[in-house]
Amino acid sequence: MTPHTAWYSEAAKIDVRVRGAEEVVRVLNGEPPRAPANQI
Repeated sequence: MTPHTAWYSEAAKIDVRVRGAEEVVRVLNGEPPRAPANQI
């Protein structure tokens, strides 16, 4: 995950962290990631 400045706001800083953590939990639970960087 590499951020860029177009998303920057206080709300977005929180949202990107929450979404990242949710994706980690999702994958650790055996579910596929919502937006994989590579083909699975």
